[in-house]
Amino acid sequence: MMWQRPGDWSFARAIRSVPVLATEASAMATAFPLLFARQEGAQAGTLELVALLRLGDGGTSPFVGADGRWRAAQIPPLLQLYPFSLAPVAGGRFGLVVDESSGLLSHEPGHGDALFLEDGVPGPELARVIAQFEQRAAAAGITSRAIAALEAEGLLTQWHPPGHEATEEASQEKLFTVDPAKLQALSGDAMARLHSAHAAGLAYVQIVSMHHIPWLQKAMAVNNSKPARTTPAAFGVNDATTAPADAFLTALSTAQFDEMQDVAGQFLMELPAEETQQETC
Repeated sequence: MMWQRPGDWSFARAIRSVPVLATEASAMATAFPLLFARQEGAQAGTLELVALLRLGDGGTSPFVGADGRWRAAQIPPLLQLYPFSLAPVAGGRFGLVVDESSGLLSHEPGHGDALFLEDGVPGPELARVIAQFEQRAAAAGITSRAIAALEAEGLLTQWHPPGHEATEEASQEKLFTVDPAKLQALSGDAMARLHSAHAAGLAYVQIVSMHHIPWLQKAMAVNNSKPARTTPAAFGVNDATTAPADAFLTALSTAQFDEMQDVAGQFLMELPAEETQQETC
């Protein structure tokens, strides 16, 4: 069987959040709000860092265009590994699974890369995917310890997307954010504990990333509005088949990265001099 990497990101349109690692947080914060998610159910109580792709349980992500193109300046690494993911198996281990409904698998020779070679070992491209998952598993401990340190210092508070408070109470995914006031009030000993757990930088990055929320609200409102038939010249798009809403969101995402750099710079300028020096080293 052959497989291909996705050339169309439509599969991500309904995804609400994607897990990310602490080592990926700085890059992901330039494009998405980062929050801490707690899944209700079998692993209740476990928090993970996630990139938020849409607000609430309804609607679609504005980061995926109507034509399947990705709109943001960053792509969450876990999405880049699609159609593969991990599933828990016996003994606390994980197995590699593939989405057979993705349209990226084929029995036709030449339609992508071989899943397995004749001797049964993974093909070169699949071996790279496996290696990436192994690297992520090795780095997951850093993320877990950092989140545990933030929670131990009482810095996390539950967060509801604006306008989605009622539905969030019934959601299976509870979201949390770092409380800036509590972070500012920490003692020197507490800050030292955060630094030793690689949690201080993660806290600052997460706070800065929340400046994407107003943009995400506006983008989702446009994304879920009824599209018109033609694109006004003001959007700078000449394709008559492109909806104004889609063109507008493309323009927003183009400017998003530069705007985030300004916000991050302003945030660092507002920090006390000692903290700024520590976090930028």
